[in-house]
Amino acid sequence: MEQLSGIDSAFFYAEDPNLPMHIATVTLYDPSTSPSGTVRLRDIMNLFERAVYNVPLFRQRLVEVPLGLDQPYWIDDPDFDIEYHIRHIALPEPGDWRQFYIQVARINSRALDRSRPLWEVYVIEGLNDLEGVPAGSFAVMMKLHYAALDDEALKSLFTSIHTATAEAPPEALDLSQPLKREIRSGALPLLLNASQNSLKRAFRLPGLLSSLLQGYRRIQKGEQTGEISKHPPIPRSIFNGELSPYRVVTSCSVPLETARRLRGAIDDATLNDLVLTVIGGALRLYLQDKGELPTASLVANAPVNLRDDKRHQITGDRLTANIPLCTNIKDPLERFFAVHEESVSARYYIKARGEDLPEQFTDSLHPIVTRNLLRFQENLEHWPLLSRLYPASPNTLLSNMPGPSGPAFLCGARVVTGLGLGPCLPDIGLFHTVASTAEQLVISVNACREMMGDPEFYRQCILRSWELTEAALEKELTAQPAGKTKSGVATKKPARKSPAKKKVAKKRSRAKPVEA
Repeated sequence: MEQLSGIDSAFFYAEDPNLPMHIATVTLYDPSTSPSGTVRLRDIMNLFERAVYNVPLFRQRLVEVPLGLDQPYWIDDPDFDIEYHIRHIALPEPGDWRQFYIQVARINSRALDRSRPLWEVYVIEGLNDLEGVPAGSFAVMMKLHYAALDDEALKSLFTSIHTATAEAPPEALDLSQPLKREIRSGALPLLLNASQNSLKRAFRLPGLLSSLLQGYRRIQKGEQTGEISKHPPIPRSIFNGELSPYRVVTSCSVPLETARRLRGAIDDATLNDLVLTVIGGALRLYLQDKGELPTASLVANAPVNLRDDKRHQITGDRLTANIPLCTNIKDPLERFFAVHEESVSARYYIKARGEDLPEQFTDSLHPIVTRNLLRFQENLEHWPLLSRLYPASPNTLLSNMPGPSGPAFLCGARVVTGLGLGPCLPDIGLFHTVASTAEQLVISVNACREMMGDPEFYRQCILRSWELTEAALEKELTAQPAGKTKSGVATKKPARKSPAKKKVAKKRSRAKPVEA
C-alpha cells in the first residue's frame, strides 16, 4: 500500500457535493483518418485496458483510515472492472458547441465514486455541428481525481493510447499476467500506522517552524531589495464565495505559433505571462460589463516555472504562486509588462519561501486539522470576523496541461483539438486551464454556474482580449528598429528587456563589490 501525501490528501478532504475534486481532459478526434474510417467503442476500451497495465494508478483505489486519523492509502482494487470506467453517450441533434459544453459541464459536475479507482472515461458521439471540427468526430473525456494527479502517469497514459501515425500499431504488451489484486487492510493495522505517523508529525513541527521563519525572513529581504513585489490585499470578487454544485464550461483557441511570437516582445517572457495578460483583460471586460470590477487587481494562483530554458513550453503545476492579473490596467501592452514583472517576482518569492514548503506544511498537519481548515475556507462568508485572520483566497486558478507536440492518433483517429478542466476550490469558483496541441493554445474555463451565468459571453471576452493583446504586441514588435548581422542581413532588434530584470540589475549594481 502507498499512502497519500499531505497535499494530495488535502484535495481529497476538500471534496464535498458542491466541490468535485477532479481534473478532466476532453480530446476531440476525427475518425475519418482511421484505416476503416470509423472507430468502435470496443477498440477504445481495449486501448484503455492495455493502458491500465502501463499505469498502475488507474487500477488503484483509496482506503480511508478509521475516524480519519491518518492520510488514506492506495491499494490495487480487488474488484477492478474496466467496463465500469468506460461510458458511451451521444449528443442530440444538431450536436453543436452549446450542447457539447452543457454535456461536458454536467459530467464534470459529478464527483467520482470513491469506492472505485478514481477515474472515468466518456466517449461522446454526435459531434456534427462543431465549428472547426470535422462532422462525425467524437470526443473522449477523462476524469481523474486531483489526489491522483501525476504528470508522469498522465504522460504514460497518453502515450499508451496514442500513436504518432494512423497506421502504427499500439505498443506490444504482455497481457497474459492477471492484474494484481490487493486485500484491504484491517482497521487495527491502519490505526497503529496512524499513531506512528502522528508522532512523526510532532517531531517534524520544530523543523517546519524553523523553515517558516527562515522563509519569512528571506521574503522580507526580497521585498526590501525589490526582487519581490509588495501587494495590496486581494479583493473579493463575484468568483469568491460559497459554491453551488453546478458548473459551466467553455473554451477558445488561439494559434500557438502566434502566441510564441508575441511573447517575444519581452526577451524572457513566458507563454504563461501572455496567457495571464489575456485572462486579465478578459476578466476586466467581463466584470466591467457586470459592474463588478474591483479597483485593485484580481489575483490568480498560477504555475511558476523556475527554469528559464523551458520558457517556450507549457509545463506542469508543481510550483504555483499568487500572481496579480493587473485587471486595473487597461492597455494590453502595459498589462503584459506588469504581469511579467509580477511573474518574475513570484519566482523570487518561491525561491525565498522554499520550493517544498507547501508539502512540508501539509505533511506536518494532522488530517483532522487539514479537513477543518478546508471546511472553514469553504464557508468564509459565514464567519466575517474570523475570515479577517485567514489568508485571502485568489480570485481564480490557472493550470497547465501539456499536450502532444506533433500529430497524435487514437485507434487511427486524428487528434483535432482538446481542452482541460480543473476543479474549483473552496471559496474559488473560477478555474482556467491552458492546454497545448501541435498548433493551438486552448484556454478552457470551468466555473460555478451561480457565479458565471453566461459563459459564452466570457468566451467572447477572452477572444476580444486576445485580439487587443495581439494588436498591441504586434505593434510593439514592429516598432523595434532593425539591425544588421555580421553578414549584412537585416534583422530585428532583440526584444525589449524585462523591466523587472532591469530593476534587479540596477539594484545589484549599487551593491558594494565583494573583495577578492
